[in-house]
Amino acid sequence: MSWLFELMEITDVLERPGDGIEERLRSSILAFLVFSAAHPELNRIINLEANAPSERLDWLVRTHLAPIFAAFSQLWQRLRSTRADVVLDAGEVWEIITSYGALHFATAPMLSRLGLVAGAGLDDAAAHAQRVLAIVLPPPLVADP
Repeated sequence: MSWLFELMEITDVLERPGDGIEERLRSSILAFLVFSAAHPELNRIINLEANAPSERLDWLVRTHLAPIFAAFSQLWQRLRSTRADVVLDAGEVWEIITSYGALHFATAPMLSRLGLVAGAGLDDAAAHAQRVLAIVLPPPLVADP
């Protein structure tokens, strides 16, 4: 499973110098969701492990999830300090990205049996990422003139 996290490289996007905070967040969310579309097995494994306390879950959180969440959370807090209209906290955004975002691909077989289009390649990944971004990073509010 570690090799999947190494392929993901989300922390690299979050910590990339030169880009603005919002651009790094958008890029990391997009990269994570495109990765999730290409590798739905990672989210399936995570969800199996997340259902009950275990040493494997402790290792997964300590080794992979906590460092990613810490980098994401720090950047999200910085964004919230500059945009009053961003109301979700980092934990709420994490849940949206990993549940509504990534599970869209992990549960694609079930969704397709319901007649929903899900997990249908990179086009769907980009479209789904835009839906997630619209929820967690809406356009800035414009004050009335």
